[in-house]
Amino acid sequence: MLRTVEKGISALMRSTLLSGTLALLAVVGGATPAQAQHITSPYRYIDQTQALTVQASYIATSRGMLDLGPESGMAYGLGYTIRLGGPFNIDLGASFFPTRRAVMDTIPADSATLTDNPLASVTKIGEDKLGIALLTAALRFDVTGPRTFHGLMPYVIFGGGLARQVYETGIADVHLISARRYHFGGLFAGQIGGGTEWFLTHRLTARLDVRDMFWRINIPTAFRRSPIPAKEWVQNLHASLGLSWRF
Repeated sequence: MLRTVEKGISALMRSTLLSGTLALLAVVGGATPAQAQHITSPYRYIDQTQALTVQASYIATSRGMLDLGPESGMAYGLGYTIRLGGPFNIDLGASFFPTRRAVMDTIPADSATLTDNPLASVTKIGEDKLGIALLTAALRFDVTGPRTFHGLMPYVIFGGGLARQVYETGIADVHLISARRYHFGGLFAGQIGGGTEWFLTHRLTARLDVRDMFWRINIPTAFRRSPIPAKEWVQNLHASLGLSWRF
């Protein structure tokens, strides 16, 4: 009787072991095709719809035919981006641009006696420091939509804003009459360009963009002789590098 029970237990254990082995093979065999079918996509969807940016820019300015405009230099600022929907975003920026400008005068001093070549009759008499505030608003179009491609999100951007002089030393041109004195003032600034964001982490990105920023130079009345216009539009290369935090 005892021998019969032992044989039954042994047969049951062999049956259980065989069933477990077959089940394990079935699981492994079923998982292998699923793993083989998995494809890693180069795209990753971005959940965050807003971003704050700290950036430094180099502005290569065009000073106009009389060299009245501000000189090239560094600008520093903040940016804010919010997604409107799909690939469209609003991109806002505020920067401070400390720079210098040449102070020009006419030779001879009496503008009524300028020669037939007005450009040759304008000379630099000094330099003044000035600070310019740049306030911009632009529409940004993400080329890949609200997602990255291998960690990159390229975009194009166009918009406008205001370039306003906030201070000037006014030392070199203090003795000039108003008809010869140039003032940068508050000017409309248009911009068009593009760039890319590189996602360093899920939220932190490095941002590089290059824009063509254009504004107007108002020529003082004492210099206005053909071919010198009363107003001159100039283009300025604006290249910026920043860090953005997405939320």
